[in-house]
Amino acid sequence: MTTAPADIDPAQLSDPDEVYKKLTTGNPNKVTYTVKAGDCVGCIAQKMNVPIAVIYANNPWIEDDVIKVGDVLDLTQNNPVLNVQSIEEVTQIEDIDPPVEIRKSDDIKAGEQKTLREGTSGKRQVTYRLVKRNGTMIEEENPSLHPTERRTMRITPPV
Repeated sequence: MTTAPADIDPAQLSDPDEVYKKLTTGNPNKVTYTVKAGDCVGCIAQKMNVPIAVIYANNPWIEDDVIKVGDVLDLTQNNPVLNVQSIEEVTQIEDIDPPVEIRKSDDIKAGEQKTLREGTSGKRQVTYRLVKRNGTMIEEENPSLHPTERRTMRITPPV
């Protein structure tokens, strides 16, 4: 392959913002869905074959999965000419609550409890594998767990 200089009239060039938009969105057809009785976000996603992430991205007014009969959801999916898929591994440390052991005792009245020995929390390293397409998460694999600090048991008589 060889390259050669060429004279081009600037009027022949496309607007960079329009080119970017066409590459990243394609020409999506607007798709809407009117919520019916018994619908939930996950049910609609499955029924309409739309990723849940698309529903939330297109309908930022949805909070705590609350939708009402008659709400109109935008289910439009971009169909980019160019797709970029990335796979990321994210590692973080999470706390592990100590287990509680309950022992029966005649020394404590019903409904009361007493901690005999306080437990300690542990920690574990969790690694998530995230698959993203064009910056939108499309898959999160189950984490792998690795204990990093031991936890000890907390002993409590029954309530």
